[in-house]
Amino acid sequence: MLDGRLWRKIKGEKMQVIEDGMPFNELPFGTKVQFFIAFIIKSAITSLLFIGIYLLKFKTYDGTVDSIFYFLLILTLSCAAYFIFYIISEGILKEMIIGLIVSFIGGIIATFIPIIGIIILIIGIISMIKTIINIFQMIPLVLLGICLFIFLFDSFILDLFSINFLIPTVIISLSQIELINTLLPHTIELSYLNIGYFILSLLISINLSFKYSLKNAIFRQCVILMAIPIVTLLILLIRSAIGDNISQPQGIQGANVKNGKVWVNSYTRANGTFVKGFFRSR
Repeated sequence: MLDGRLWRKIKGEKMQVIEDGMPFNELPFGTKVQFFIAFIIKSAITSLLFIGIYLLKFKTYDGTVDSIFYFLLILTLSCAAYFIFYIISEGILKEMIIGLIVSFIGGIIATFIPIIGIIILIIGIISMIKTIINIFQMIPLVLLGICLFIFLFDSFILDLFSINFLIPTVIISLSQIELINTLLPHTIELSYLNIGYFILSLLISINLSFKYSLKNAIFRQCVILMAIPIVTLLILLIRSAIGDNISQPQGIQGANVKNGKVWVNSYTRANGTFVKGFFRSR
C-alpha cells in the first residue's frame, strides 16, 4: 500500500530519492514497476508533442517568411495557452494577485510610515534575486530550444543568408495506411539535421519525464519551444540589419560553381511547391 508521499513521487517530482529518504534502488519491485510505467507514459506523451511540432512545420512551412510566421503563431499561441493553464492550476495566479494587493497596501502604508517602505524594499530585492535565479535555471532549456530550431529549420537559415551548402538528406518511405497518408505523403525527405531534431527531442523527453511530473515536464517543454519564435525573430532582425548586401534566395538564381556544377538557390514554384537548393550540371 503506497502512502500519499510515495504517490506524489510516482506522479511527479524527482524519482531517484523518495521523500522519506529511501533511495530509488531500495524501493520494492512493484513500486519500481509503477515508476517505470509512469516514466514510459510521460516520455511517450512528450515525444509525441515534439513530433507534432515537426508535423506542424511540415504542413505550414513552404520556404517563405510568411509561412514560418504562420508556424510561429500557432506554436506561440499553443504554448501561451498551456502557460495560462499551468499558472492557474498551480495557484500562481492567486499568489500574483495577492502579491499585487499586498504591494499596493504596503505602498500606501509606506507613505505614512517610512520604515515600512524600507522593509518592503528589502523584501522586494530578495524576491527579485530569487526570480533572477529561477530565470538562470531556465537558460539550459532556452539553449536546447535554440538547438532544436537549428535542427528544425536548417534550410531556412541557409536560404535566408544565401549560404550555398547542401545538407545530406535521406528519403523515408511511409506506410500506405490511409490515415497516415492524410497527414503525410508516401515519402518524406529528412536532412541529417532534421534527424538530429528527433534524436535531441527524444533525449529531452526522457530527461524531463524522469525528473518531473507530466504537467511540469510539459511546462518545461513549452519553455524550450518558446525559444524557437524568439530565435527566429532575432535571426530575421539580423538579416534585416544586414540589408540588401545579401540577395534574397528567391530573387536571384545565380550560384557558385563547384566541380563543374552550378548551385541553384531554393525557390517556390507557381503551384506553391517549395524546391530546396541544389547543384545542377551547366
